[in-house]
Amino acid sequence: MRWYFSVKIKNVTVVLCLIVSTLIAFPVAYMLLSSFTSGGKLSFDSYYQLFLRQPDYLLKFWNSMILSLAILLIQFVVSCLAAFALSKCTFRGRRAVFIGLIVLMMLPVQTVLVPNYVVFSRLDLLNTWWPLIVSGAFSPFGTILMTQAFFSVPNELIEAAQIDGAGPLRILAELVVPVARGGAISLLILAFIDAWNMVEQPVAFISNPAQYPLSVFLAFFNQTNLTLSFACGILSLIPGFLLFLYYRDTLAEGVEFHGI
Repeated sequence: MRWYFSVKIKNVTVVLCLIVSTLIAFPVAYMLLSSFTSGGKLSFDSYYQLFLRQPDYLLKFWNSMILSLAILLIQFVVSCLAAFALSKCTFRGRRAVFIGLIVLMMLPVQTVLVPNYVVFSRLDLLNTWWPLIVSGAFSPFGTILMTQAFFSVPNELIEAAQIDGAGPLRILAELVVPVARGGAISLLILAFIDAWNMVEQPVAFISNPAQYPLSVFLAFFNQTNLTLSFACGILSLIPGFLLFLYYRDTLAEGVEFHGI
């Protein structure tokens, strides 16, 4: 009897997973198929316009790529330095700082748009990419994730490196980050996807449409040409999808192990 109920629960779980997976995959599959159809017929005209006739779409793609990589690089460096201090250095108020970062991470991005706009306006940085880079690079999420990852690094390894004469930066770069590789790769992927998909910040800080990333272009795309819109959507999925395929095992391991 117990075996019967165990098998039945397992079958129900499989069916529910299949249903949920189908619901999640259906919009992507529909977008992919629609990008190759025009008037109910198979057509590659949308991709021909995307890559050859209207280079504005590719320009926005590279805007997103450059902007996301800049945010990713700075956020990774800042997060590793801050996480190393919070996880391996002892100072008064360390726990309060960590809790404050968690509170900041839970705040929706819309709540800080106005204060950020005022600050960047007074610094005369509006209509440039600097507000996007600064606000994205100093996100508290990366520091929290890397702090949890660095907690898993044994202190004995750090003490041994200090005895050998290694300084803090060398210990961080050559010991702590490689040991916490799962958390580091998780940060790289999640930070890139977050920067790649941002919409509210570019709309708030930039008024020149030529500087918009691809995510903003897709959010406000002209709905009269849905086929071309679907092709642009497929183009925007490629970078994140390739990153996930290459690092999927490490990402799952890092997120599960470090409790984020």
